[in-house]
Amino acid sequence: PYVALEPGPRVVQVVALGGAPFTADVSVDVTSGLELELEPNNRIADGTPIRDGDTFAGTLPLGDVDHFTINSANPAFVDVFTSLLSSDSPLTIEVISPSGEVFERPPAAAAVSRASFVAAPGQDYTVRISNPNATREVSYSINAQFDEMGAYESEPNNASANATALTADADDFVSAGTVTGITDEDWFSITL
Repeated sequence: PYVALEPGPRVVQVVALGGAPFTADVSVDVTSGLELELEPNNRIADGTPIRDGDTFAGTLPLGDVDHFTINSANPAFVDVFTSLLSSDSPLTIEVISPSGEVFERPPAAAAVSRASFVAAPGQDYTVRISNPNATREVSYSINAQFDEMGAYESEPNNASANATALTADADDFVSAGTVTGITDEDWFSITL
C-alpha cells in the first residue's frame, strides 16, 4: 500500500523475483473516510488536530516526524493506534503533555503501535509519530478513540486540597489518571 496526497496517474516499476523489471500505469483514487495528515506538521505547534474516531493516513519520508494534537472537551481515556501501510520498520509513537514532557512512549511494534492516556479537558496533548530506523519513506495510518464515560481524574489534582473525589461503584472505588511527567502527582479522595 502507498499513501498518495492527491489523486491522479502514477507510473509504478515492478520487479519480479528472478525476472526483469517492467512498468505499469496505475490510477490513484482518494478513499473516502480516510483523511490525510496536514503538512507541515513537523513541529508540535503545527500538529494536525485529531478527534474522537478520526483516522488519518500519513507518510514519513526519511528523517521526518509527524505531530497530531488532541484536545478533549471532557476528561477522556484516549487510545491512539498506528498501523503501518508500508514497510516493516516499526513506528515510534510518543505522547507529549501540555507542559511539553514526553510521558508515554510504548515500545515500537512491527505493525501496530498503541498509546493510551487520560486527557484532561481543554488541554492540548501531542502525539508524535516517527520511524528512526527507516531506510525509505513509510506510509501509516493513525486512529484515535476517546472514552468520556469513565471515572477519570480531574486536573489539577496535584495536592490533597484539590484531589479528585472517588465515588463507590458497588464496593469498589474506581478511577483512572495519567502522570504526565516527573513533577506531576495525582491525588484522589474517598469519603466513607
